[in-house]
Amino acid sequence: MEKTEKVEQKKAEILDALKRCLLKDVYSQISLNDVADEAGMSKGGVRHYFPTKESLFMELIEDFFNSIEEEQINVLKVATKMSDKALLSTMYSIEKFLMNQDNVIILMNIIIYSFEDKKIKKLVKSFLRHHLQLFENLMKELSPEMATDITKIRQVSRTIQVILLSTGIIQTLDPIEYDTNSMMTTVLSLLKMKNME
Repeated sequence: MEKTEKVEQKKAEILDALKRCLLKDVYSQISLNDVADEAGMSKGGVRHYFPTKESLFMELIEDFFNSIEEEQINVLKVATKMSDKALLSTMYSIEKFLMNQDNVIILMNIIIYSFEDKKIKKLVKSFLRHHLQLFENLMKELSPEMATDITKIRQVSRTIQVILLSTGIIQTLDPIEYDTNSMMTTVLSLLKMKNME
């Protein structure tokens, strides 16, 4: 194994340890010592890869948001060629990631941390803008007649973004019997500007 692969593997192990810590406690209560203990390493070992708690969280955030974004980019690349049924099925698989309770807990910690740290907030804002842009681009392709109404496209895209990102949080905090397929059908109709005034 090459040195860079070993470094990436160690970083991944430390990030996994941080995720496990976040499932037990809130970000503000987690120290580098806690992460080191969870990873089975010394604090100095963790500091070798992540000198500060902020740098550790920034790497986690980039990794976490990249996972969401990669899945959605893959969907959106082929979305215009998909039937509604196939698109719904693929969107549902993304929603499963966002409805996973462990992922929701990590996302909530990231959002709360972003209110206290400008660098973290900048990363979160960047992700949200990229995420929004994905939906805007998809809407332009699925509803070419609406492509010139940028304001409407942005508002509908934000609505879709809020639906997708908040559903998992709300369901984790207050679970009810919930028809995800129905929600995804609504999202698809928004993307295609169907039944919109």
